[in-house]
Amino acid sequence: MHSFGRGSQIPDESPFRMGCGTAAVPQPNHPMAESNEQHRHGIGQHAEWKPWQVAAILSLTALLALTTLALLHHGIGKNDSFMFRTGATLCGPHLYEYDLQRKLLGGHDTPYFRAPFYALLLRPLLRFNFAEALFVLNLAAAGLVILLLPWSMGKYRYALSPLIALFIPLALNFSIEQDGAVVLLVLAVALLAESCGYPFVAGAVLALTLEKPTLLLLLPVVIVIQKRYRMLWGYLTCALVLGVASFWVVGTAGIRDYASLVAQYHVVAEKMPTARGIAATLHAWPIWPALTIIGGSATAWAARRTSFKAAFFIGIVGSLFISPQSYAHDCAVLLLPAFYFLCNGSAAQRTVSALWFIPPLPLAYALSLPWCTLQAGFVGLFLAVLTSQALGVPQRGVAPADATRTPGIPTPQFVLAPRREA
Repeated sequence: MHSFGRGSQIPDESPFRMGCGTAAVPQPNHPMAESNEQHRHGIGQHAEWKPWQVAAILSLTALLALTTLALLHHGIGKNDSFMFRTGATLCGPHLYEYDLQRKLLGGHDTPYFRAPFYALLLRPLLRFNFAEALFVLNLAAAGLVILLLPWSMGKYRYALSPLIALFIPLALNFSIEQDGAVVLLVLAVALLAESCGYPFVAGAVLALTLEKPTLLLLLPVVIVIQKRYRMLWGYLTCALVLGVASFWVVGTAGIRDYASLVAQYHVVAEKMPTARGIAATLHAWPIWPALTIIGGSATAWAARRTSFKAAFFIGIVGSLFISPQSYAHDCAVLLLPAFYFLCNGSAAQRTVSALWFIPPLPLAYALSLPWCTLQAGFVGLFLAVLTSQALGVPQRGVAPADATRTPGIPTPQFVLAPRREA
């Protein structure tokens, strides 16, 4: 192992040797500096926290959060578990047939729109009481997300962990038997794999979010902008495999049935916390594409000027804002960016992130009209604050020395190494 302390030289094979003659000094915003800092102190570790203290605070957070989720649950088998059970039951050529779904859904009006491969993955739950099995799956996924957060985020403030139990959008998602915890787990595992040096695996895991493709549209764009090409190949490879599996499940007739199912479903755009929801509430449909373009462009622009993790989390917020069909419960995915910027953001970013952990406020936003309009505006404000902070940040690799320092973690120091003659 090479020593990178003060006065030591960086060997030729070091990733910090850049250019033709000398090794460039990595900046905190640069992905390599971020990765090196994580390895010096342990991914997600804080110099003042001992292992038993980390285990204790994470266990306490998981206990508080899972207890909150269970207490706020509306009842097992009373909500969207019908939708997922319908998809698992009809998994095959008749998956998207409207009449069959309506018979299985009974009095519930939300049909199964998710990808066919996801219905295939849900089929094992049919061996048990489906609603109870889904409840256990979501509860386990939420617990794993909390335990993996320090290693997924890279920079983490353990003292703030208990605030996760106050993140009401996740409780709302969980209470109506949606799968937001599973989506969060996929994102957390993808970030963990990327942090551990497995970008292809990270991309492949991230492709599982295609089970609801409209929710995270901008993450592949962020990966391209950040030039994480191995992660992109993993994403595309897994997406191709999942696409083939989906086509194998439903066949060509499934495409026609899906279009018919979408045409017969009544969309309530006013309840969407997105650009579309804002346009629907104001009865100004022309501003929907305008807001979508602005949100997407701001996200892409910010991704060029920040570290990979910051860009990834901004991409989650931007994706939700421009999503053509997402509802209040989908705000559960904002747990990751809200907590990340609460720990590592600027003063403005920390302030707007903290608002997601004030129970009455997000709970009000999650209710029916007219609060959905406020929720959409708040998601837009969240994106605006996160992206606007890039105004004062130079391009990645030339950021100010203390731009992203975490209190208690020293900035790594390097020296220029002379070029080795051939």
